Amino acid sequence: MSKETKVKICPRCGLPYSYIEKRGKYYYAVHYEQRGEKRVKRRCYLGAENYVHVSHINEIRLTSKHLDPDFLFRLLNTTLDQLYDLSQRDEYIKNKLIEKLKSILKLLKSE
Repeated sequence: MSKETKVKICPRCGLPYSYIEKRGKYYYAVHYEQRGEKRVKRRCYLGAENYVHVSHINEIRLTSKHLDPDFLFRLLNTTLDQLYDLSQRDEYIKNKLIEKLKSILKLLKSE
């Protein structure tokens, strides 16, 4: 039985990261990339000491002006495109995307 690990996605670049690093008063998402035979560390800046949580960087707050169906479909299409791209590199994301899409289809069919 394999244990699924939760993938942490960087709010800056959208790629999985290994951990959060504090350097001085600044926080970074740390990525490891393979370049040829070298394993290279890459950092994405997240914020200063008052940093609370990485999801706050990309938090979407929808207000009544955002309830336009065309806007919501553009948002959905962009989100699905990004999730699809990530799912091509990460099995966990692929499985979560399939699970969510199946539940949405089930809801739509039951109406």
